[in-house]
Amino acid sequence: MLCYLHSFSSYLKGIASNERRILLIGKTGVGKSSTGNTILGNTIFHAETSGESVTRRIKYGKAERFGRRFFVVDTPGLFDTNIHNEQVMQEISKYFSISFSGLHAIVLVVQIGRFTEEENKTVQFFLERFGENVFDFLVVAFTHKRKLEDDGKSIDDYVRTLGAKSSLTKLLERIHYRYVAFGLNGNEIERKSEVLDFLITVEGMMDNNGGNLYTNKMYREANRIIP
Repeated sequence: MLCYLHSFSSYLKGIASNERRILLIGKTGVGKSSTGNTILGNTIFHAETSGESVTRRIKYGKAERFGRRFFVVDTPGLFDTNIHNEQVMQEISKYFSISFSGLHAIVLVVQIGRFTEEENKTVQFFLERFGENVFDFLVVAFTHKRKLEDDGKSIDDYVRTLGAKSSLTKLLERIHYRYVAFGLNGNEIERKSEVLDFLITVEGMMDNNGGNLYTNKMYREANRIIP
């Protein structure tokens, strides 16, 4: 089910024990919406390969899978040719303005390939806007892992090739290498396996956090101190 902000304002005020609230963020064209569709097990968000963000407004999808109620927030892409980053953050702020419960996981979506200066800027911008608290709730999701599999490599092999001075490497170190990978074009069995790996990662992180969430207060504090 796909809905916009106004449809979920009352729903966002409560949270069930089996619910998993997830926010997706990343640069335009990395497969963010497709990642959301994989997690939800259905084509909820519109996605296509493009340098322009398909998602212009913050959108929500929900589904029940593996005994969990997934609530996924898809956001406009950063560094888009037609949407300024500040507009993207304004959309994300709308979520925190009505969600009193917070998020179990914030997922930074990154496409497998050469990590460019723009990707570096995406990571830096993201960390600046979400603050120090985000490290406890962050998972990096790599997309298009089929590129690696075609070369006989794994996602772990790819991570080892990242430069030691890369902002992504430093980020992965900070979150204790909490990452997953999605193919986005695999069969149903492969997709389910990917989502289960993702769920295990998220719930392990939840255990470490003692049930705490990334809250609207944390987000507001991070943005309050931006010069």
